[in-house]
Amino acid sequence: MSEREKNLKLLNDMSEKPGGGQALRVALHSASSLIPGLSGLAAGTISLQAEKEQQAFNDTIVGWSNLADDELSSISSKLRELTKEPSEASLALLLGQILGDQLSISLFQNEGASVPVILNANTVAELEPYIERNFIKIEPTGSICSMGAGNRVGNHIEELKRPYGQGSGFIVSVIKK
Repeated sequence: MSEREKNLKLLNDMSEKPGGGQALRVALHSASSLIPGLSGLAAGTISLQAEKEQQAFNDTIVGWSNLADDELSSISSKLRELTKEPSEASLALLLGQILGDQLSISLFQNEGASVPVILNANTVAELEPYIERNFIKIEPTGSICSMGAGNRVGNHIEELKRPYGQGSGFIVSVIKK
């Protein structure tokens, strides 16, 4: 797969995650001031809404395929850099990987919602920056189980991102601001 195809796939994959469209709009808005010629493209992309969002964004990705390789690589690099910082959008992407799309969306949409989940230690470490910035709260439940077979401890579910090794139980909640 060429670098151009990898960059286009990255952008498309990001847009399909929970909060991905939001993350890309925020990143494009920020990147538009850093990358010459991107402001018109970013303005068009940022204005996308609701159900039209995914199709319009896919059309934008196709439009990007006409950009020069160095421009496309620069956009992808800036997007990766901007989404590395802990933000609500990057948290939505991460929770989509950990819990699946439906549970992640539910946590963000329903005030006071929480999910009991068994998390791999590496995943807990990955959530630390979001805990420190008060985007998310995880409370230990004392549950422990071997992961990898869709195991459940009480009503805890097993995380999807790293379902292997020993996991610990937590109640995960998104903090509304």
